[in-house]
Amino acid sequence: MPQHLRAGFTLLEVLVAISIMSVIGMFTWQTIASTTTVRVVLEHDRSRTREIDNALNRLEREISLAFLTQSTAASTAISAAPGSLTTYQTIFIGQDDGDMDRLFFTTKAHQQTIRNARECDQAEVTLWTEPNPEDGSSFILFHRETGRIDHEPDVGGIITPLLRNITRFELRYLDPQTGEWRDDWDSTGVETNNRLPRAVQMVINLQHEEPLEPHDVKETTHVRTIILETAPRITQSVLSGGQGGMNNNQSLGFGGLSR
Repeated sequence: MPQHLRAGFTLLEVLVAISIMSVIGMFTWQTIASTTTVRVVLEHDRSRTREIDNALNRLEREISLAFLTQSTAASTAISAAPGSLTTYQTIFIGQDDGDMDRLFFTTKAHQQTIRNARECDQAEVTLWTEPNPEDGSSFILFHRETGRIDHEPDVGGIITPLLRNITRFELRYLDPQTGEWRDDWDSTGVETNNRLPRAVQMVINLQHEEPLEPHDVKETTHVRTIILETAPRITQSVLSGGQGGMNNNQSLGFGGLSR
């Protein structure tokens, strides 16, 4: 047979080539699909982590800058209207309500958002939870802030949902006089009258769905221990049991913050 008539491919060679191309295509598709899946999971985790960190960082800043005035009674201050007076009272009240606590406090963490507004760094902040209307098994953590301190710590201001799908929002308070953790705190009460806790431990449990399996719900726990800057330090006698030699930072890191 002439040479030019034998230059093509046989049927067997074509079938083998097609098989090889199919295998290569299958592996390529699996690699692309796997890469896409990993990207979706990473983006979902990154977005969720960013949301949680932003919320916790905000709470940490506001709580760490909580403050009280020396007077236990409502003080008098000049209001926005010339010649008029209004009353205000600085507080730090943590209410123990099982797994869903509440916190009312005054802080110096306020940031002015309106130019030339009659505001300073002081503010009232309230933290509380309400049932999530989209999910009967979780709650929403709400944040209320007003740039003016008055005698109504739970009225007015701007309310925003801070975190969704919460199953636990629990707070504990470290008493600098006893060195013990308390489940509640009331600066207007008898035991902790006009006093701040040395630290606040915040535990938040969050539910989240897996991006590739919407019905697979998981729960994560986030813990922050926040030192209050204007609170008194724990006395040495409490920390060392009368023996001395242990400073405040050592006491907070040596098992004192475990639950």
